[in-house]
Amino acid sequence: MLGFLLTLGNETPRFGSLWARVSRCNWAELTMSLRIKAVVDKFVEELKEALDADIQDRIMKEREMQSYIEEREREVAEREAAWKAELSRREAEIARQEARLKMEKENLEKEKSVLMGTASNQDNQDGALEITDMRLNLQPLRKKVTLVNVKSKLTLTSIIFSFLIL
Repeated sequence: MLGFLLTLGNETPRFGSLWARVSRCNWAELTMSLRIKAVVDKFVEELKEALDADIQDRIMKEREMQSYIEEREREVAEREAAWKAELSRREAEIARQEARLKMEKENLEKEKSVLMGTASNQDNQDGALEITDMRLNLQPLRKKVTLVNVKSKLTLTSIIFSFLIL
């Protein structure tokens, strides 16, 4: 730049005032100004590079954070699915236990009604109907009814009464 100013000062008289101003500055000040400008330009360039690097670091950290969040969300979703499956399994088990307990309760109520002296139609394999009367001090009166299928009609073939004393 200094060479350009020197050539301008020698060629045209209209730049004479510029040359006069430049010549009034001593060379030390001019070179100092140029050095300061070079340092400032270098600082600005380094600052831009640092800002670009910082922006890239932030973008990478944001991507890593997003990846981490997605991974955690997947883990939570897997745990939630496993928890729901376990909950469904437990609910099914509870439903089975409730059904079993209900059947046991019904069976106990049948036994209770038999023991208390009421008539009960038991599901016996031999088709017998048990009637109990606790007031008679007898074991249950057991009527055995055998059913025979004769031409699509059920008929009673025999009735057996048995009284057993305690």
